[in-house]
Amino acid sequence: MLLVPLLEKVMKCPVKKSHATAIAIILPISIAGAITYVINGFFDVGAVISVSGGCVVGGIVGALLLKKLPSQIVGLVFSLAMLAVAVKLVFFGG
Repeated sequence: MLLVPLLEKVMKCPVKKSHATAIAIILPISIAGAITYVINGFFDVGAVISVSGGCVVGGIVGALLLKKLPSQIVGLVFSLAMLAVAVKLVFFGG
């Protein structure tokens, strides 16, 4: 939630480059986390199978949209998504 705004405001990266960089940074962190969960026995094959398809499709669609949409729209969609997450956390718990 903080990486994209930090890249944009602190590092002065353009909006689209900030989103693409954030995705590239998240991948190795996700892999390290997954390995840790597997080692500790917290791995559910059924959950992985049920979620993986949506993640792959969402990633491809998101990357294609990132190339096609204007930076202002990308920023607006990201802001609305962050607002929705904040409202959910505040009013409906984590």
